[in-house]
Amino acid sequence: MSGAARKSGCQPKRSRRSSAGLQTSFSDDREQVVYEMAMALANSRWAPQGLYDRAVKALGHVGITDVITLMGYYTSVSMTLAFYDVPAGAPGMAR
Repeated sequence: MSGAARKSGCQPKRSRRSSAGLQTSFSDDREQVVYEMAMALANSRWAPQGLYDRAVKALGHVGITDVITLMGYYTSVSMTLAFYDVPAGAPGMAR
């Protein structure tokens, strides 16, 4: 786990489970909904009605849109880094 992840409060056990593709759970309802949204959209590309209903209740439509936007941004950045085969910890380009 990165230092940034530790500083943000990520728990190592949860990160390892998630990285291994195993389910994990959160005690905070909003965190749980965000995690389930991310897993559903990344894996099956649709959200079941129950998850949709819980997301609307926990996050509202603006919050749902924020989560999806952040997921898209992260995906775009990670695909770009993967395409250019940027190694972990690489320094930025000189300007």
